[in-house]
Amino acid sequence: MKRTFTMLLLLLSTLFISGCSIIESPEDLAIPPKLEEEKEGIRRAIEEYLPKNTKPIIPPTDDNGSYIKLVDLDGDGEDEALVFYSVELEDRPIRILVLKKEGSEWENISEIKVVGQELDEVEFKDIDGEGGLEVIIGSKIKYSLDNHLSVYNMQDGEMKRIFKNSYDEIIIDDLDGNKLTELLLLKLDRETEKSYGELYKIQDGEIKQIDEVSFNDNARPFAPNGNLEALISIPSSLASASV
Repeated sequence: MKRTFTMLLLLLSTLFISGCSIIESPEDLAIPPKLEEEKEGIRRAIEEYLPKNTKPIIPPTDDNGSYIKLVDLDGDGEDEALVFYSVELEDRPIRILVLKKEGSEWENISEIKVVGQELDEVEFKDIDGEGGLEVIIGSKIKYSLDNHLSVYNMQDGEMKRIFKNSYDEIIIDDLDGNKLTELLLLKLDRETEKSYGELYKIQDGEIKQIDEVSFNDNARPFAPNGNLEALISIPSSLASASV
C-alpha cells in the first residue's frame, strides 16, 4: 500500500494545483471524428427524443469537447451513446440521454437526471468488475457547500444509481492495483475545520467504505499550495495491509 499512497499523493497534488473543470456550452453540435460513422443515426435519435427547450453541454473532464460519449455500459462489446444536455427552467436541469443501437437505429433506453445544477466531474470506470463501465457523476448543488456524487450502472437495460455521497474533492482511480476503480472522497468538517478522506471500493457487490484517511489538525489539504506529504496521515491499516 505504500506504492498506492505515493501515487495518491501525486494525484492529490495534481488535483489541488489544477483545480476542477467547469461546464461549457458549445455553440454548435459538433461530433468528434470517432463518432463520424454513427453521427447521422445519433442525430436522428437526438431530434426524436430530446425536448425542444434543451441545449447540449460538455462534461467538464471531456478532452474532445464533445457532448456525446460512446461507452460500453453493459459489457456486451458494443458502445452505448450518452448525450449530455440541459433543460431550460428546470431546478435539476442536467440530463444524460442513454441510447443503444438496435439494428441500424439508436433507441432511447434510459435517462439520468443529475442531482444539482452544474457538473463537476464525469468519469466512466470499472468499479464492480462485471464487464461494463460505471458512470460516475460529481455535481454542484445550489446553496450547498458540498458536492454530490452519484454512481450509476446498467441493470436490465436501465441505468440505476448504486451509490451516492458528498465530497469536497474526489480521487477516482485504481488505488490498490487490483484493476478496479476506487473512490477517495475528501471532505471538510466545517464545524471543526478538520479534513479527512473516505476510501470506497466494491465489496460483496456493493460500494462500501473500507477505511478513512485523516489530515493533520492544523492543515488545510484543500489549499492549492499545501505540503501534501505533511498534510496526510495514513492509517496503519492502509499503510501496512493490502485491502
